[in-house]
Amino acid sequence: MAKTKVLLVGESWVSSATHYKGFDQFGSVTFHLGAEPWSRP
Repeated sequence: MAKTKVLLVGESWVSSATHYKGFDQFGSVTFHLGAEPWSRP
């Protein structure tokens, strides 16, 4: 069987959030990767 090369583009994103507790506020930024390695059975 011939090998096939696959290019996966666009499976990452950044989330930004502001959390409020009383009069205080806290910002957070997280980076996410949605791609996972493919495995063949």
